[in-house]
Amino acid sequence: KASSVKTKAEMLSKHIYPFFKDMPLNKIDRNTIMDWKDEMDLKTRKETKKEKELDIKINGQRVDDSRKDVPLAPDYLNRCLSSLAQVFEFAIDRGYIEESPTKNVKRFKNVNKTKIKNSNEKMYWNVEECISFLKESRGRKRHFYYIFLTLIFSGARVGEVLALRKKDIDFENETITIEQNASGRKASK
Repeated sequence: KASSVKTKAEMLSKHIYPFFKDMPLNKIDRNTIMDWKDEMDLKTRKETKKEKELDIKINGQRVDDSRKDVPLAPDYLNRCLSSLAQVFEFAIDRGYIEESPTKNVKRFKNVNKTKIKNSNEKMYWNVEECISFLKESRGRKRHFYYIFLTLIFSGARVGEVLALRKKDIDFENETITIEQNASGRKASK
């Protein structure tokens, strides 16, 4: 999809290229990858209350504004790591290097997922919760109810449901044909 290509290009240009741009490919080793990971790990961390209190401002601007207000999610960072590994696999295929320095590098830890996994919180709605949600959404704008109903019972993705046209729905055979998603691209089969 076009959106996937855009995301990958942004990922490479913002989070991978700036760190590795001046390094020869054959000089990048596992330690270099770990240094990159450490730098990226800082971007997942939110500022603590104490750090905000100690924050020094000049003319209303933060002195050290190196971190963004919105931290990067560990899942996104893992996609960055996967993209980086793909770059090295490409280099191996071309004969530029013999082994990927990303080999045996552990993924970024997602503390939130670990907390959920270790808690007794459930990840999915039961039938009653689903029905309750649908009843609540029915009282809102009507089209939301039908969108949610289609999402829940079809298993389609949001973009696929949003791209549905009248001709995609066969009421007689009770089937939906999904051919596109909201980005205008063909849906993956």
